[in-house]
Parts: sequence; C-alpha cells; structure tokens
Amino acid sequence: MNAYQGHLASGARLHYPGTLPLTGETAIMGWLRTQPPFSAGDTRFAEVAQSADLGYAWGSYAAPAAGANPAEKGFYLRVWTRGRDGAWKVALDVLQPQ
Repeated sequence: MNAYQGHLASGARLHYPGTLPLTGETAIMGWLRTQPPFSAGDTRFAEVAQSADLGYAWGSYAAPAAGANPAEKGFYLRVWTRGRDGAWKVALDVLQPQ
C-alpha cells in the first residue's frame, strides 16, 4: 500500500468495505498501513478524458486471508486527476467485494 504515498490528490477519498470513507493522504495512508497487501490485481479497462486531466481504471483484485478476515476478491474503480505539473494523482479509490 506504500504505492499510494505521494500519489494521492488533495482531498483524495478511499471507499473500502467495512470502513467509513477516508479523506486525505494522512487518514488514507494511516489506515492502509494496518491492512494486508493485495495478492493480485488485474486492470480490465482504463480511459482518459479528451481534456487529459481526468481518467479512470477498473479491474479485479484479490486479498489474502489475514487474522480474522477471510480471503476476499472483487472489483475496484480508481479515478485519477492530472495536475498542472502533469503528475497523475489518485482522487478516488473504491472496492466492491464479490
């Protein structure tokens, strides 16, 4: 989950099952550090707006069993924004278990 460090847009939101929505890099990174990493991910589609400042990707994911949490798989949606400096940042990340 350290892949998010420095790659979250200002006001980024994280919507994962079993937790209230998280907003901002500090809250998101703090919570993600307590979670097991995903064991697999497969991007199935990605697209960028004609304006080249907004994009999204969706696909599937798998997470291993950890402690009392059973193994999980499902789908994700990630929305990206592009800043004036040209850097892409995650604005929204949503998981939907199967």
